[in-house]
Amino acid sequence: LGGTAETIGSVLSALLIVPVVPHGNLIAFPSLSATLEAGQLWRLWTPALVHFSALHLVFNGLWLWEFGRRIEGQEGSGRLLEGLLWLAPVSALAQYVVGEHPLFGGLSGVVYGLLGYLVVIQRLRPRRAYRLPRALPVLLIGLLALMATGVTEPFGLAIANGAHLGGLLAGGLWGLVRAYWPRASTGRGGA
Repeated sequence: LGGTAETIGSVLSALLIVPVVPHGNLIAFPSLSATLEAGQLWRLWTPALVHFSALHLVFNGLWLWEFGRRIEGQEGSGRLLEGLLWLAPVSALAQYVVGEHPLFGGLSGVVYGLLGYLVVIQRLRPRRAYRLPRALPVLLIGLLALMATGVTEPFGLAIANGAHLGGLLAGGLWGLVRAYWPRASTGRGGA
């Protein structure tokens, strides 16, 4: 990333769920309701764009590709976009509600949401493309449970557990809706 710390800081502040407001040597955050009332609705989606390391971005990108290609290949780009537009704000709101502060970001909640969708839709309307290796959902949900214990915190790794769980539940709900109301489907071609 090029640019000054001030420029990077203002871009980051614009992408977080609420802005960062300097307050002397400290920072403060307005409430989410005040932020949304000010018309900054984009903040419900933009935390998914924030990644705090290259490894974080690569890890999320790989899972987004793995799960997203399955949905897009079967139901089209419109269905995948629908999921991204649903899962990003739900996972951000879940993290905001349960988190200690609003300094979070990443696609992990969306990725867990796509996992939830695939697991539920495969169970209710099986498709070969949605069949994941049996151990994969168990591993990822087990990892979610392990991270929720705070095991990474002594190493300086704060995990957005609220976003992960919120995304997983929202993805499962999305899968239920799409399995039981397939007529509302966008179909293979998108839109």
